[in-house]
Parts: sequence; C-alpha cells; structure tokens
Amino acid sequence: MCSSDLSTIQRRIMEEEDQKGMSKKEANKYLSFLIKEWSKAENEKDRLNAFLTLRKLVSKNEFLMEKAMKMIYLAFVRESKQYTDLTHQRFIVMRNCVTELYAMDTVTAYQHAFVYIRQLAIHVRNAMTSLSETEIHSVYNWQFMNCLRLWTYMAVQPSLQEAFKPLVYPLIQVIDSTVMLIPTARYYPMRLHCADLYNQLISATGVFIPVAPLLLDVIENEKFMEKPGHVTAKPPDTNFAIKISKTFLTSRAVQDALVSRAIALLADYLKLMEKNVAFPELAYPIARSLKMYAKKCKVSQWSTATKALAQKLEKQIESVIRAREKITGAPGDLKDRSEERRVGKECRS
Repeated sequence: MCSSDLSTIQRRIMEEEDQKGMSKKEANKYLSFLIKEWSKAENEKDRLNAFLTLRKLVSKNEFLMEKAMKMIYLAFVRESKQYTDLTHQRFIVMRNCVTELYAMDTVTAYQHAFVYIRQLAIHVRNAMTSLSETEIHSVYNWQFMNCLRLWTYMAVQPSLQEAFKPLVYPLIQVIDSTVMLIPTARYYPMRLHCADLYNQLISATGVFIPVAPLLLDVIENEKFMEKPGHVTAKPPDTNFAIKISKTFLTSRAVQDALVSRAIALLADYLKLMEKNVAFPELAYPIARSLKMYAKKCKVSQWSTATKALAQKLEKQIESVIRAREKITGAPGDLKDRSEERRVGKECRS
C-alpha cells in the first residue's frame, strides 16, 4: 500500500455509510496504514489529512478504538526522539492529534493513560535504583520528556480533565522523581521543562505543588556568580536541551538563559497562587530570598528582575492580608470556599 491509497481509503469510508460496513480485516489494514502515514508524513498538511481520515475510520468502526489509541501513542513515542526548533511544530500537531483521538472515548483513554504513565514511573524507579548510565539515559532524553508533556497536556484539557483527574497525582510524582533523579546544574534545562509542566497542572487543576524551591535553586546557584568562562562556540538553546555540557555551563549566555527562564517560571507560579488565602505564608519566604539575592547578585539583569519580583510579591502579600482580615471565624469553621473566593475577588479589585 502506498501514500496514493489515502484517497482510496477516504472514498471507502464514505461508501460505508450506504453499505453494511467494511470487514474487521479491512478496517485493521486501513488503520495500520493511516497510523504510518500520520507518523511519517513529510509535512503537517499530509499529517492532518491522515489523522482526519483515521478519526473518521475509528468513529465508524468503534472496535478499532482501543487498538488505535495504542498504535497512535506508540507512533508518537517513536517520533519524539528529537526536539528542536525544526521539529517543534511537528510535536505540537502530533500531540494535538493524540489528544483528540483519546478524547473520543474517555473511559478507554484513562485505561491507556494509566498503563503508560505507570511505564514512565517504572523507568524512573529503575534509574533511581541502579543509577546506571543506561537507566539514567532512558529517563533524561527527549522521548521521555515529550511523553511527560503529552500526558500533562491531556490532563489539563477540558475534554479529558475529569477522566484524568485520578492520574494527576501519579503524574506529578513521576515528574518530581524525574527532577530529583540527578539534581545537578547540568540538568537544569530538564528541571525547567518539568517546572513548566507543574505550572500547567496547577493552572488547570488547582493542586498545590511546591515549585518555588526548584526554581530558587537555579536562580541562587553560587557558581553562576563567578566569573564566566570564555566559550567561543555557539551556546545551545536551553529551550531545546535536556542537559548542558560542563563547558557551556560556564558561559554567561547559557547562565542568563537558565536564570531568566527560572525567574519567569517563578513569576508564573506565584501568579497562579496569588489569589490563595494562604499566599502570604507561601510568598514571604520567597520574597525574602529574592531580596537577599538581589543585593548580592553582581549581574545587573538578574538583580533587577529578582528585586522587581520581590517588590511585586510584597504588594500582593499586603493586599491578601488586608482582604483576609475581613474573614470572620476560623478556617475550620468555613463550610465552603466562599470566603476564600471572596478574598481572591477583593485582591483582584
């Protein structure tokens, strides 16, 4: 079967509406072909065309759903070994296609997600147990990272959010274990990618995740305060990196990219939490750390950014405290979250 057969399959599916339907053997053959066309397409137009045909095939042959979910996920994994500025758009399109297919049957989607997230957890556990180079590499690579991105994206989508709710905590545990596997500066890019996933989960689900310590560790790295090394080669783009070599880690350009990204993610995290009634207790230690860092930091760009963020936090802390003082009764007396919502509303005004 060649790519020119795609139009033939489309016509065959359309003809099915007026006929008794295709056989299981024929449907499975078309499914395999469409998955291959979707994953190996040379451009996004052909990829989307193959997916739309695949979606229609599955919708008319429901017995294909479970097999289609398995095949499309495994195809996504195979094609996720690299992540660069050139493959970024391909990743986005494939991620969206997988999500759309899974949203067609949330019950089956949950069952598959449970199995595949568990597989990721097993990889991390094996790496933490053995600490062998092979096992660590099985976690610290783009294939693993892109799988975490896919499941996080699915977990925050309105179409799958309710079905995936029981999987949020296990997913967070996998991400947390991934971050802590080798918590060294060379793997800061991986940590920042994971922090971004945390922020997505917090925004969509409201679950509390202590992201700030992971980011402050990057910002306050004392080695970044030292005189930067002289690196003539072009530094890697940290947005498309899992780890940084020891040589490039001394480059001011790389350090600036890491610290600036960490500050931005920390600001996003605190923005998500700023309407919470417990925000002062959460933010005060962070603001204090940022102010102390701004005083001793010799890089003006980092010092200015952290000082501005600390000042913004202090203003928001005062705002929440003023709104919180108007609450009557103890926290245990509140039967619902109406008072907490009122605090958030007053803080916005």
